[in-house]
Amino acid sequence: MQEIYKRKLSYWEANSHLIPIDKGHRDMFPPAGETFMVVIDKEKFEATIDSFNRIWAAVFWKRLPHFREGDTMVFSKNPDGSFNVTIEE
Repeated sequence: MQEIYKRKLSYWEANSHLIPIDKGHRDMFPPAGETFMVVIDKEKFEATIDSFNRIWAAVFWKRLPHFREGDTMVFSKNPDGSFNVTIEE
């Protein structure tokens, strides 16, 4: 598993459940509109990236220990193409 992206959540991101992907990391994720798997504690969720390069986290954010302004989201890519998501405080 390789860590590929970290993002510190702003107030807006935490409350809208949208996680923007920086241009420099965009090519590490699937194309916009394509479904991909997010894994949190061995539980799998389907996620997508919108046309503005944002991951909509509404399907999985409640499974994280917390999801608030100032937390850092960490995405790691698994060999099967899924992404593990964790939070750093």
